[in-house]
Amino acid sequence: MVKPGDVILIEDIDRWSRENAFDSVNAIRERVEQGVEFIFTKQRVVVNTETYELDHVEWLLFSGAKRANGESSASGS
Repeated sequence: MVKPGDVILIEDIDRWSRENAFDSVNAIRERVEQGVEFIFTKQRVVVNTETYELDHVEWLLFSGAKRANGESSASGS
């Protein structure tokens, strides 16, 4: 449903997905490569083609996805 040029606002990185961390980060990467931009408001991080591969952005995306997946597994969802 998203198209190039769209901006997606998400409160917290762990709200993006509850999938496996690698799958979650890959899904963001695929959309970024399509020209979609993400803004994670709690972390004040913009993820787009210019920022995706920055070390601190990759770390935030992966650690947030890992936390979300762990919380999902712990709750039995």
